Amino acid sequence: EQMKTGKIVFNRRGGIEDPMSPHEIELKDDQLSVGQKTGININALTNLVSNVTYNIIVEGEDLAGNLGKSEEITGVTFDDIPPDIAITAPAADSYINNTILGLKTNEVLSEAKVEWNWVEGNPDPTKTHESKLVGDQLQDGNYPEVNFDPLPTLTSGARYQVIFYGTDRAGNASTHELGTIYFDNVPPVVTGLFPVTNGFINVKEVSYELNEPLLMGNLAWTPQDGSTPILVDLTGDELKEGIFTKGELYNQADLIDGTVYKLVTTAIDRSGNEAVITLTENVTFDNSKPKFTQVLPATSARVNSQLITWTVNEELVGGKYTWIHMGGEADPAAPHTFELTTELLNEGAHDNSTLPNLDLVTDAMYRITLEGTDKAGNTGKKFIMSVVYDDIPPELSIKYPVPKSAVNNLNVAYHISESLSSGQFVYTQIGGNSDPNSPVTFDLTGNELETIFESPKVPKNPPVLNDGSIYNIVFQGIDLAMNESSSTVVDSIKYDITRPVITIHNPKPNSNLMGTEISIEISEDLKDGFMVWSRTGGLKDRVTKHKIPLFDEYLKGGVYPNAKLPMDKSLSASVVYALSVEAQDFAGNQAEPVNVEGIEYIRSMAGNWYYKGQIIEVIWVFEPDETKIKGNFMQGLSLGTKISDQEKGKFTFNFDKKPWILTLEMENPDKNRISLMEFLDNTHMRVITGEKKPRSWEDGELMEYEWRPDK
Repeated sequence: EQMKTGKIVFNRRGGIEDPMSPHEIELKDDQLSVGQKTGININALTNLVSNVTYNIIVEGEDLAGNLGKSEEITGVTFDDIPPDIAITAPAADSYINNTILGLKTNEVLSEAKVEWNWVEGNPDPTKTHESKLVGDQLQDGNYPEVNFDPLPTLTSGARYQVIFYGTDRAGNASTHELGTIYFDNVPPVVTGLFPVTNGFINVKEVSYELNEPLLMGNLAWTPQDGSTPILVDLTGDELKEGIFTKGELYNQADLIDGTVYKLVTTAIDRSGNEAVITLTENVTFDNSKPKFTQVLPATSARVNSQLITWTVNEELVGGKYTWIHMGGEADPAAPHTFELTTELLNEGAHDNSTLPNLDLVTDAMYRITLEGTDKAGNTGKKFIMSVVYDDIPPELSIKYPVPKSAVNNLNVAYHISESLSSGQFVYTQIGGNSDPNSPVTFDLTGNELETIFESPKVPKNPPVLNDGSIYNIVFQGIDLAMNESSSTVVDSIKYDITRPVITIHNPKPNSNLMGTEISIEISEDLKDGFMVWSRTGGLKDRVTKHKIPLFDEYLKGGVYPNAKLPMDKSLSASVVYALSVEAQDFAGNQAEPVNVEGIEYIRSMAGNWYYKGQIIEVIWVFEPDETKIKGNFMQGLSLGTKISDQEKGKFTFNFDKKPWILTLEMENPDKNRISLMEFLDNTHMRVITGEKKPRSWEDGELMEYEWRPDK
């Protein structure tokens, strides 16, 4: 009904103090008419105190003066202050990987929402995402982790502006703008560039690519044998987006040589997305150079081939050997290099026998460099210094003994064109006495391998040869480069250390020798020899010693019962001699000494003997038979070249006992005579003659005869 008067009364019930309570708002005009009234602006009509709880009642008087009251509305809080709302987490410009927010409000909200407005980054076709708070999320308080249901479908890799809208129960609205945040819910991608899987490295370097900056990260070198990993924290530029150029990480620790690693990185981006990524596996860290051992040739060696042998301790990816000229014969084409072929790159023992020869120069000195690079890039080298290349065999020759000779010593003389590493003389028995040890050898040693032996001398290790054996000798040698050579065979060398023996069978000691025949026996062939007659008594001689040479067949071994030597041209009659021998065999062995004493030489009586008297000259002519002491005799008178009054007969000499006796049996027995005779020298004799044997040199006529050669 129409009211005459009316008012709205606000009585404080709770909350803060309100000294002005109760507050009354007078109803006016249309507000007193019949009907429902809305839109009364309390703030314009009274000054209620915010956050005070009031009881509200409407009082009125109608036109009849009747008073009326409405039902009291209790517990109505007056609030004209917007709610204090805020996004507490994350902070502005943060990087997030989820849509959980920290929110707070100082009072209960009647409604609230969060808007996610795309700003930049990966395109978001929705642009704006709205998440409403419901239920307990509208209560006052601090909510550090608000999950929205449903979750906003933000685009990863985009930046959003986040706004929190809230309206309290009094209808006061507030807005909180966080600013922008970067939403990223995709883990970072790390791509390993170096080292590569199954690779080998010799440096502690890595290279990788990041698709986004990292908040933090590390790299783990994980040994595949299960030992403790080496963790390296990334820092600075190592966390930046893009390619980290091959290099050593700032916090990199030392790796263990020979260890096989797996590289695993743990990467956390700015939004907290974490990725654990294996960058590479089976990476061998190897910072040791390849080692070449058991290398031949050795330093300062001489070689006759280009063969190189070696053992390498690991597999190689490349290698070569080089001959570098150092001296000796010039080699204008040096250095000479050859790359190792695939099969020579494996671990183990190798040689270059399958590779072609290089064009090396004989007698040039080289340094050989053998080098190889392993899978990790380490290069090892082996230097072999002062290697002389020599593929020419040494020239060897035997200077002594000479072919077809005899020796009584173990001397040798030889020529070598260069120093030897070994040398040997080989004696092979081919004749003479059997040598069960044939072939007999001796090795040169020490300076014998380096020096030319021009003069014969005994080697340091002489051979043991068999006396009387005949050998072929060859000199074999190997030079310092292992070139082998042999000398020409020196054939038919007789080794003879036995002295020759010359036995004198006749004349006997203390005997007479007449003529030029002696009986001797020679044990072996002689190179030369002499029968030596040395005066020991009797008549005087022109010289005290006569050397009658042995010649022709008398230098051959054998028995000579009637050796005819020209003694009559040297020896003198009635001189007493000692007969000895001077001889040597072809080996130079001197003959065993022999001496026959007391030999009186009786010259041959053959020929014409003259006695010169005062008036006439008598001639005796002796023609001995084979006995030399008897034969035909003639005497006569010498008249110039004619002989008159010749008387013939037979003669006999008896030299058994002195004085010697000459018996003449003439054809005319009346002319028979017996004479004593002796030599005065080699051409004179004296005789004393009678019909009977003279008793002494005074018993008869003494005559002296002279032997004269035929004219």
